Amino acid sequence: LSTWRAMARPCIALCVCTALLDIAGWVSGQGDYFHDESRDGKLQMTAKDRHKYWDRTYSDARSQPGKDWYGTWADFKKDIKGPAFRASDEFLIVGCGSSNLPADLVKDGFTHVVSMDYSKQAVKLQKKRFPDLKWVRADARSMPKFKDRSFDVVIDKALVDGEGAFNEWYKMFSEISRVLRPGGRFVSISLGKPEGMKAMVGMYSGL
Repeated sequence: LSTWRAMARPCIALCVCTALLDIAGWVSGQGDYFHDESRDGKLQMTAKDRHKYWDRTYSDARSQPGKDWYGTWADFKKDIKGPAFRASDEFLIVGCGSSNLPADLVKDGFTHVVSMDYSKQAVKLQKKRFPDLKWVRADARSMPKFKDRSFDVVIDKALVDGEGAFNEWYKMFSEISRVLRPGGRFVSISLGKPEGMKAMVGMYSGL
């Protein structure tokens, strides 16, 4: 795991952490029950198509138990560099899907957790699975529901890989930097290499 800081906006230090874990086995072992590229071809989807795809995915009965792409919080938390998170930190989980990550954070003592996804069905599913946690329907590319500088930590797990594949990562970085407090941290669990993430942040921030 590697960490670096960049000034994403004046006075906001964006600490990006990419976890280069041994996730190949997890990805192949999980399987994608809803799309097989060798069978169905590469996805050519508009934003509207992708909303429908994920709503269909999360309304499927096979999604009910939940799914943690790239592993669980226990798998990567030890690899995040920098100072330990504080119990008072406010977390935002972007593109939460049906992950157990928000619940695992709460179990670890981080009780100020907000999770969001643009899929109505994902939010509905998570509210049913974890009714005591906070779930919000929002799009990481535009999050007007959240005020500027309102979170200490933003965590993305596979979202940059998924939506970023459609060249919309810069919209997500813009919003993530907006909602982070000065000195806040953006933790990205990604298949990408650190230098690739650093280049993307650099292009966005002008560094």
